[in-house]
Amino acid sequence: MSLLRLESVTLYAPGASGDPIVSDISFEIETDETLALVGQSGAGKTSLALAIMGLWSGKIDGNIFFMDQEMTSLNETAYQELRGRSLALLMQDPLAAINPTLTIGWQLREVLRLRRGLSRQAARKESLGWLKKVGLTPASDLARAYLHQLSGGMAQRAALAIAMACQPRLLIADEPFSALDPLTAASQIDIFKQHRSEIGFSTLLITHNLHLAKELASKVIILKSGKIVEAGRVSSVFTAPSEDYTTQLLAAGLKPGSSK
Repeated sequence: MSLLRLESVTLYAPGASGDPIVSDISFEIETDETLALVGQSGAGKTSLALAIMGLWSGKIDGNIFFMDQEMTSLNETAYQELRGRSLALLMQDPLAAINPTLTIGWQLREVLRLRRGLSRQAARKESLGWLKKVGLTPASDLARAYLHQLSGGMAQRAALAIAMACQPRLLIADEPFSALDPLTAASQIDIFKQHRSEIGFSTLLITHNLHLAKELASKVIILKSGKIVEAGRVSSVFTAPSEDYTTQLLAAGLKPGSSK
């Protein structure tokens, strides 16, 4: 049974009457599965993520099912019950994911209390543990820090900790390691893989880094200008692509540390 299923989804920009942002997108993500959505900037990857999260303000044609519930007809109250608890979005820009007026520790504790029902004491202890897991040490000091006191890489790690601490059924990760240097990114990828294995959440990985897609995902979809040009198992698509566009992407970017 699929956890997430998109059926012929087409997205239009808010107020726009012209061509759609993405056209006729269909795919499924099963439980404990990672699907990589790969494409160049402007391909429509993040737009699809926002639509799945109920954050797309333009017109949506087609259907989005999450845990067999049709999502496009849900109101905001129903979506708020799902966000964070069952469905989480890790955005590429931590400035959009972290509240600058609250400490990092407070935001982690609130996620643990509100989304997982932990007591204040248990949430405080686990929040420090999460900061240590993503390498934000000393954790007690970083828990008192605000967003403006963190570097870009530190902020991205804090956002990763908050997203994973939710323990959602599906995590949509939009370029989750793009602000990190290669060594730090490698350690965070290992943490991500370990936690995914322990908790068993599914992932929609949005990236233009083909090396990352190969390392983390079992299936891949290649997007170009809002349309699917190729889809299949990572092992098949990356070994024997059927489309010239995929071949060009692989030639340009399938190497460790690539940001193509």
